[in-house]
Order: sequence, then C-alpha cells, then structure tokens
Amino acid sequence: MNDADPLPRFAGLLRECRGGAGAPSLRALETLTEKLGHRYGRASIADKLAGTSRPNWEFVETFVRACAVHSGTPPGDLARLDLSGWRLAHRDLMRDLAARRLGRRTATNSTAALRCTLPADAVAFTGRRRQVRVIGDLAAGRLDSGSMVTIHAIDGMPGVGKTALAVHVAHRMARRFPDGQWFLDLHAHTPGQRPVAATDALATLLMGDGVDPRHLPEDLEGRSLLWRDRTATRRVLLVLDNAASSDQVVPLLPTSPHCLVLVTSRRHLGDLPGAVTQVPLDVLSPDQAKLMFLRLAPHTMTDPDAVAELVEVCSRLPLAISLLARVATKHQAWTLRDLITETRARLLSISAESRTVSAAFDLSYAHLPPDRQRTLRYLGLHPGVEFDAHAAAALTGLPVTEAGHHLDGLHGDHLLVEHGYRRYTMHDLIRDYALDLASREESAPERDRAVDRLSEYYRRAAVAAHHATGRRTWAVPRAVSLPAESAATAGASEPDRIDEPDRMALPELGDQVMALAWGRTELPNLLACLTRATDPRRVVGLTAAVTGLLWLDGPWDRAVERHTAAVHAARSLGDRWHEAAALTDLANSCYLVDDYRGAERAFGEALDLYRALDDRHGQADALGGHGRVRYALDDFPAAERALGEALDLYRALDDRRGQADVLTLLGDTRRLATDCTGAAQVLEQALDLTRASGDRYGQADALSILGGVLSRIGEHGRAERCQRQALALHRDLGNTHRVAVMLGFLGDVQRLAGDHEAARGTLLEAVEIARRSGDRNSQIMTLNFLGYVRSRLGEHEQGIRDQREALDLARAIGYRRGEAGCLLYLGAALRENGELQQAVQELGEALDVYRALGDDGDEAETLNELGITHAVLGRPDRAKACHLRSLDLAAELDLPRERAHALLGLARCARADGDAEEVARVCRQAARILHRLGPGEAVNVEAELAHLLADHPAHTADAVGAVGATSGAGSATGS
Repeated sequence: MNDADPLPRFAGLLRECRGGAGAPSLRALETLTEKLGHRYGRASIADKLAGTSRPNWEFVETFVRACAVHSGTPPGDLARLDLSGWRLAHRDLMRDLAARRLGRRTATNSTAALRCTLPADAVAFTGRRRQVRVIGDLAAGRLDSGSMVTIHAIDGMPGVGKTALAVHVAHRMARRFPDGQWFLDLHAHTPGQRPVAATDALATLLMGDGVDPRHLPEDLEGRSLLWRDRTATRRVLLVLDNAASSDQVVPLLPTSPHCLVLVTSRRHLGDLPGAVTQVPLDVLSPDQAKLMFLRLAPHTMTDPDAVAELVEVCSRLPLAISLLARVATKHQAWTLRDLITETRARLLSISAESRTVSAAFDLSYAHLPPDRQRTLRYLGLHPGVEFDAHAAAALTGLPVTEAGHHLDGLHGDHLLVEHGYRRYTMHDLIRDYALDLASREESAPERDRAVDRLSEYYRRAAVAAHHATGRRTWAVPRAVSLPAESAATAGASEPDRIDEPDRMALPELGDQVMALAWGRTELPNLLACLTRATDPRRVVGLTAAVTGLLWLDGPWDRAVERHTAAVHAARSLGDRWHEAAALTDLANSCYLVDDYRGAERAFGEALDLYRALDDRHGQADALGGHGRVRYALDDFPAAERALGEALDLYRALDDRRGQADVLTLLGDTRRLATDCTGAAQVLEQALDLTRASGDRYGQADALSILGGVLSRIGEHGRAERCQRQALALHRDLGNTHRVAVMLGFLGDVQRLAGDHEAARGTLLEAVEIARRSGDRNSQIMTLNFLGYVRSRLGEHEQGIRDQREALDLARAIGYRRGEAGCLLYLGAALRENGELQQAVQELGEALDVYRALGDDGDEAETLNELGITHAVLGRPDRAKACHLRSLDLAAELDLPRERAHALLGLARCARADGDAEEVARVCRQAARILHRLGPGEAVNVEAELAHLLADHPAHTADAVGAVGATSGAGSATGS
C-alpha cells in the first residue's frame, strides 16, 4: 500500500502509541490484551501495526489500554483513560476506507485509461507572455516545493482566448505531468446544454483514468473521494474549461501537491480553496491583435494601418480576429477597407456582452450560400455538442453527401471545429448565434420537425448498432421500436412521422468493433435527445435504443433512472407491451447495480404482462433474466429451472442468440453447482451458436466459463487454450474489465498446471488492470490467486498481504463465495508460513461458507487443505477424517484433482502410522490420476512421493518407478 492509504496512516498512530509505552513486545501485548478481556494473538497485532489488517474499535481500545498498563498506568485508572482522540481517528479511518470502497462497484465492462485529452495547441497563438510566464513560474515553484495543489483560474469575456491560453500552457508544461493531461469542458455557457454536474464531470475524469464506468460511486462525495485517492500520489495536469462556478469546480480538484489545475470561466471564481492564482484575461493589446491577424492572413501585411483599424472594429477580441482573418483569406479580392466597411455595417448583437463578435459572425454568415446558411441554423438546434454528416442530414433533411459538403464548407470558414475525423463542434458563441438565427428565421413547427428527425435518426442508428454488435441484452431487440411500429402494441396513438423515414441514411457500422465505437461516441447525443424528449412515445423509443450502450458502459445508476422513466412513460400511454419491455430493461439495470430484489420484482411484473399478451419472446427474456437473478443469489436449482424454461422458448422461436446467452449462463450455473459434465455440454452448444452468429462477446464468455470447467476437472491444456482465446477476443473488442478477468482465469490455469512463475506475471498484470478499472470483484479474484502463487514461490508475507486485501474487499461488498475462496487460499498460505492455528481458523470459516452455499466441489478442496494442516499439527485422526470426506465428494462429483490430493493426504496419514505398504498403494493411485492431469502435477507428485516414502527405502524405488511409468505412458487413468 502507498503512503496515502488510510490503513498505514492509522498503523503509524498505533506504532507511536506502542513506542510511547516503552515498546512492549508482541508477546507482552498478547498477554496484556488477554488480561483485559480481549486476547489478540501476536500475528494479529503485528498485522494491525503493519497496516495490513483493518482494526476494529474493540482492538484499538484494548491495544491502547494495554500500552497504558505497560507504561505504568494502574488498572483502576483505565476506566478514566481519555480515548476520545482515538475514537475520532478510528472513525476517520472507517470513513476513508468506506470512501475507497465506494469507487469500486461490481460490473462487467470498462474503458481504457486515457493519458492525454488536450485539444491541439493554437497554431497562431499570440501574446499573453506575461500570463504564460506567471502560470509557468508559479506552477514550477509550487510543484518543486510540494506544498499544495497548484490552481490557476483564468477568467474573461467570451471569445477573449481563455481556452487557448489554458491549452497553450498545458502543452508547454505537459512533460512535467507524465501521469495524465486531461481537458474537460464543463459547458457553463453552451447553448442548449446544462452546465455539467460535478458528479458527471467526475464520472468523465474517473473513466478517463481507467475506472470502469459501472463501478462509479453513485454520489458526489464518493466520486470526489475516489478521484482524490487515485490522484493522491500522481503528477496530473487538469484543464477545466468553461466553468460555471466554484461549486462546480471544487469537487473535481485533486489534492496532490504534484498536480496542476487550470480553470477557465467567464466569471471570477473567488471561492476556490487553497492558494489560487487568479489570471484575469483582457482583449489583446493593439500590437498583439495586429500580429495575430497578420499571422492568420499574411497577405494583408502591405496595409498595416488598415489592419490596426480592423482589429479595433472587433475590439481586439481573439475569436473575432480569427474569423475576420479567415474572411480576408477567403476573399482576397477584397481590400481591407472593404472588409472594414462590411464589418462596421453588421452590428447585429446576440447580447450586449458579445456585440462586437456578433458583427464578425454576421459577416461570415452573410457570405455563405443559402443552403449552407440553412445548415448552420439547423446545427444550432442540435441538443448535443458534437455531430457528423449523418446527424446534419437528419436535422436538415438533406442527403448525407450534401450535408457533409456543407459541414466541410462551414469548417473551412472557421464556423465549425473538427474534433475528430469528420466530427464537428461549434464554439459556444457560434452555437448561440446559430440558435438565435434558427429561432428568428425558422418556424416553430419546422424546428420541432428537425429535432424530431434527429432523434429518430439516433434511435434507428442505435438499434442498428445494437444488432451489429451481435450482443443480446435480453428484451432490447424487441423494445426499440416506437409503439406505432410494433405489431404487439395495443392502444398507442400514431406518433408524428419524420420526412421519408425509410430513406433515412444510417452510418456504416460494419462489425462489432465499429458498432461499439459508434455507440460509445454518440451516447452523449442520444442522451441529450432523450433529456429533451417530452413525448412519452419518444421517451420509450429512445430509452430502449440506448439500453445496450448503457448496460455496456454505464453508469448503472443512470440506466436505472432512464428505464424507470420509460416504465412510467409506457404506462401513461396504456401500452402494456412496451411497459413489459421497459420493466425487463429496468430489471436488468437493477441487477447490474446489485439490487437483486428490485430486479426480481421487475422481472416478475414483466413476465405477468408478457403472459397476458401471449408474447413468448418476452416471456423468454423475463425468464432468462429471472434465472440470472437466482444465479446471483446462489439459488442454483431455481436458476436452472428458469433458464431451462427460457431455453425451451428460445428454441421454439429459433432465437439463436437467446439460446446462446441462456446456455452460457446455464453452464456457469452448473459449474458452480459442481456439475462439470453438464456444464461442459451446454457450453459447447453455446460456443457453436455464438460462432455461427459471429457473436464474439458471447463466444468469449462461453470460452472463459468452459475454461473454468476444464481446469476444475484437470484438463489444464484445453483450459489454457480456452482462456487465451477468450482473452484475445476481449482485447480485440477493447473490453478492459473482461481482459482483467480473463488474465485472472489464465493465471489460475497456469497455477494449477504448476507454472507458478508464469502465473505470477499473468496475475500481476490482471491485478493492475482490475485496480485501474475499479472493479472489486476482479480485484478479489486476481489478488487471491496472486497471493496463493506468491506463497508457492516462497513470498509468504507478500502473498498473505494480497490475500488479506482480497478478503477485506470480499467482506466489504458481501461477496460470500469470494470470501470463502480468500479464506481457503489464505489458510493454505498461513500454514506454509508456520501460522498453523490461524490457518485452521481461516480454513474452518471457508468450510462453513462453502457448506452454506452448497458448493461441494470447493468444500472438497478446503477439506484437503484443512487435512494437511491438521497433519502438520500432529492430529492424524482429524486429518484422515477430512481427506476421507473429500475423497467421497470428489468421487461423487468426478473431480480427479481433488480425488488425487485426498489420496495423497491419506498417504501422509498412513506414513504417520508407519504403514509403508498403504503409503505406496495410495500414492500409486494418486500418481495415476495426477499424471493424467498434466506434467506440473506430476513433478509435484514425484517430490511428494519421495518424501512420503523416505523412511521406507524398500518401497521407494518401486513406487517411484510406478510414477515414472505412468508419466511415460501418458494414457493411464486413475483407479
């Protein structure tokens, strides 16, 4: 853990307390705590002092009192000991730990970390030398002193060049911030956009830093704490552009003294915390204004007096200067006097604040062709901030090629900015200008029809993207249509029709990767259209269209809100079919935020509606979802019943994607229920279906679960091939979270095959990705596997730390199966480290959890580990009972690996009894099984066999020879 972690900080206080009491030994502290009524072992106290284990209040109180007694405080005075400071410190520790946990919700996908999102530096950046020097010198001084975060607030009127200055400085200083250079537009003054809420801004920053968007804390405080935690020890540069207020900015500020924050705003931000340097920005000086114009329009250099007069006409405002320079370059037949005359004649103002820049806009607009003027006006109606030719075509009703031609022309006139390949945006003032023109020159009905065409375009394109991904998100393919377009709809009225909807051009989406890229790029626009929608029919249709994208990338709390609104909208229409579909979507969203009871209720309501409508497809969707919920609740019999019903319906409907998804989930259910044969059978069917349909996501999921099944029955070679194929698929799809999971599974297969060095490398990469994405489930799995491998490699202390961290995470989120797995591997590691009594305790707890979950397969493994521990403690009867019970379970469930290890345990017991014949006999049985499982196990068996028979040389050669023969035969089977 790093110095910013709360546990090491608190551990430092405990160590200070111990030092002030005369540094009592761990043995003395153990004795004192026992006398005080709460005995804590030396290992437990050492963990708390090292910051590797979380102390509860009972421990803190007992520890402090024990130190007081050791330092000479009479026992009668302990009741008067002032512990108020310690209680406050412990509350702070619990709060900080909870805040760290809030940032890591469970989910199934992620986004890659972005290290630089700065816009390009301005080619003709001019002047501002004093401001650049002030920011650079102050920032360098504070960064070197390491005293506090460096914040510069740049304010000034619209168009004065605040963003240009911030971006220019950011590029100059970028090398000093290797951990990230991020730019975030807060949209304080973007027409048609609300200022970005601090919670949403933090979501963008955290996702840019690699946190899986579905793992984001739901509240502002949780996200802000997570952001500060992730940047606490890093060198980060953050540009917050177009801020509305200090309140919007404060939650986004990192606290590290190694960070630089540049904030731009039209307002003076006087309430920012800490040592903030205010950088007010005025218009350019006369000389700087002339220089800027000449750099952009060098052909005007012959008339410097006219240049001076022209820049004064637009008040030396950088944005207006750049626009007029573009006009001058485009119309080189004009003299500067002509340009001055044109500019002075056009004093249309949008507001008093931007009167002079409006004159420049009006001049640029007046010289556009009429169709291009109309395009600019309609772009002002776009509710989002970025668009492409397809969106422009939908707004204007023009063909895509013609709309694209107009976008290129407007970009050439510097009225648009190209953000990416053929993706455009507008400066806020230009968007405001265009919206004002549209309001004056287009009728209200025509404006409404344009926005309706745009919404319908985004809806249809999102549906197409969903289908192109090849992913089934249960009810989505049937829920995307507006009520009037669905044959199942009852009682819905006809919505307003767009102009020639069947001829609406959609983008070329190609394969899954292209479709996902389009969806992720356009999701903000889809949500902007949905936010603007008031017609419940549009709310229903658009919400269904964004379902797949919201489920894929989150954040999940937003998905729950949207689908709840869609349910109410469908009910207001009396549209039972879309109400059922929206309930299904809501249920799946609840499932993904771990609200399993809410999901179960919504699935039940949806199923009742679908049955009343005699909609078998909807019934299959709801039943499949219900099966997922019961699976998550470890109710495997109920899960299998629901999934079986869904599978029968999908087969009757010939829905292959539905079948594949249900079969994959059914396979995982059977795997966890230890029906490995049944699991492998249905997973092979799922693989065939996903390969036939080209569904790479489904294929990867089926492969990874099949790999888990194969590793459980000892087929490590096939298991590794499955995991590598799944890993390659998820990497191709850019699915970072699943990459971490696949690496975890691959590392576990390598561990089981005996290649611990390779497993360690794989698992270290998996842990890094899981931590970066904020997914606690992945962290639990990968840390637990990594700790086990490290212990096997002799790195006992680090391995135990990894496993304790995983155990704390599992308990924090109530993940019982994960908790049991951590207890199992932690117990084994503690035994290897000589902490035998603690090992027995942890393994006993693991056994209790697995039995409560009905997991006989993991119970068998735990019994073997517990048996080994009892044997080391000199308890052969207990050891033998554990191994015999494990042997019975392994034989019943056909788990050859656990059967072999149970036999080895019985051989150890026989050795303790001095029965050499029994040792040799049982070892031969174990050897046959383990050699069939792979060379890694075989090497371990030979070493174990030699150890077991060391005291009986008469039998050693015979037994070792049997092992070698079995290994060479390669086809022997376990008896």
